[in-house]
Amino acid sequence: MYKDSIRKLKIVIIGFYYGKFPDWMPYWLKSCADNPSVDFIIVTDIDMGNLPDNVKKIDISFDKLQIMFKKKLKMEISLDKPYKLCDYRPLYGILLDDYIKSYDYWGHCDFDLVWGNIKGMAEKYHIERYDKFLPLGHLSLYRNTDKVNGYYRLNGSKCGDYKTVLSKSDNFAFDETDGIYSIYEYNNLPMFKKRIFAEIKTFHKRFRLKTCDRNYKHQVFYYANGKVFRAYNLAGGGTKVEEYIYIHFRRKLPADKKRNWQDIQEFYITPEGFFDKKPGIPSLDEMEKYNHNPGAVKEFFETVYFCLKNITKVKSKIQNEIVALKGRR
Repeated sequence: MYKDSIRKLKIVIIGFYYGKFPDWMPYWLKSCADNPSVDFIIVTDIDMGNLPDNVKKIDISFDKLQIMFKKKLKMEISLDKPYKLCDYRPLYGILLDDYIKSYDYWGHCDFDLVWGNIKGMAEKYHIERYDKFLPLGHLSLYRNTDKVNGYYRLNGSKCGDYKTVLSKSDNFAFDETDGIYSIYEYNNLPMFKKRIFAEIKTFHKRFRLKTCDRNYKHQVFYYANGKVFRAYNLAGGGTKVEEYIYIHFRRKLPADKKRNWQDIQEFYITPEGFFDKKPGIPSLDEMEKYNHNPGAVKEFFETVYFCLKNITKVKSKIQNEIVALKGRR
């Protein structure tokens, strides 16, 4: 009975995009098409051509979008650049209510990812128990009720209340841990936080999961039969395979942007782009070919280089947190 109710749940995932679509867009669309029980809405003014049946485009310019948001929120807002849309993500339930009324859950998403079996993983981890399913900005699903859609107004945000966030041009990452996540934590609201996604670390050339997840000497990520997997070699021998709801690769990857999403089947997701894959579990040789491990020493120096290169960004983030803290006093 419970599984039947999950299968009947209507889920829609929303993404905004202005500028130029990434080269890997056919792979993103392929993974959407293989989730026929989930709908996707893309808000953009870019010509998208042929789309899967479950992907709908809302054609609106960025200028008109700003007017629409002001009208919906009935307040003065700052929305000068598309990247600022990240701060508006937790409000999509209100901002796009005319388009999502029939859905039980709505979500916001990134485009630098490939979807796995969304409904299957939601069923496995009992989405109906939670008002917010998944913790981060690249995908969060929210129960589509007036009450839940208004939670962004509650106290608890570490980056400032929503009026402060929406009225300033700074990027506060209100869709992330210091924003809507901290509101749910502060108010003890039902939220599913387990890391069932593959979030790739940006420090290294090869694909490694973030520090809070375990990595292996030999591992590779791939897409097969509508699902996202990591295969890795065990120290004592043998191979294990783990499934994820999506992989967030967090970098620009080369791809043939003219490739038809309908022609794509199984593929490896690698630091060098996307490569067709034969059916079956990857071998150790394939793990090394498609996700080469340069060794611990080189990866240590990759980390050092990354930290030195981004020290200015770290200082800027600390300054923003200080400003936000003063604003809450």
